[in-house]
Amino acid sequence: MALEYRVVHLATLLGGIALLFTGVGSYPGSPKVFPHDALGISSIVVLSGYGVYLLAIRGVRLFDGLRKPVSDQKREAIAIFRNYTLGSPVPPEVRQRIARHNVPSSYASILLTISFVQLMISGVFLILLAPGSSLYGVMQQIHNYGVGLTALFVFLHLAAVSNVANRPLLRAVFTNGKVPLVWVKEHWGNLSRTEI
Repeated sequence: MALEYRVVHLATLLGGIALLFTGVGSYPGSPKVFPHDALGISSIVVLSGYGVYLLAIRGVRLFDGLRKPVSDQKREAIAIFRNYTLGSPVPPEVRQRIARHNVPSSYASILLTISFVQLMISGVFLILLAPGSSLYGVMQQIHNYGVGLTALFVFLHLAAVSNVANRPLLRAVFTNGKVPLVWVKEHWGNLSRTEI
């Protein structure tokens, strides 16, 4: 894992926590705990900039799982969920086709993208609109839905890392970015040498 990937991961985690806690006091009539608006705009700039950077170098691999036939996507998703929830082994024929970003992570990424767009658009409108207007109330609801989808994404992330088998990947994100080659071969059967 590249250093910038790990830095953005950590910055997003810390920024998300800060936004959550500062957003609690950002309703009309409530005292602001911290400049939630400025933090939100900073997050938009950083995450949008990083997204454009990834698109420019064709480094976006999160949606690779969606290129598979729907029947394969379903088989992979069920096998991974059973592995996470029941500890059932992933069948060898499914494991062979799993890439670095598996099918559930591709769908979770779509969820995160939708929530980011909701939070970004509604957040900007909430800064510009007068509190109490009908459009302000609509944007506040959209913002709340975005927070809910983000919370669901975080829950799915926590479910994935709660699986002991994924701990080497979690350690890699927060340390040197490396996982043992044995772990890679076991978990990402469909991975070229250039992706390791």
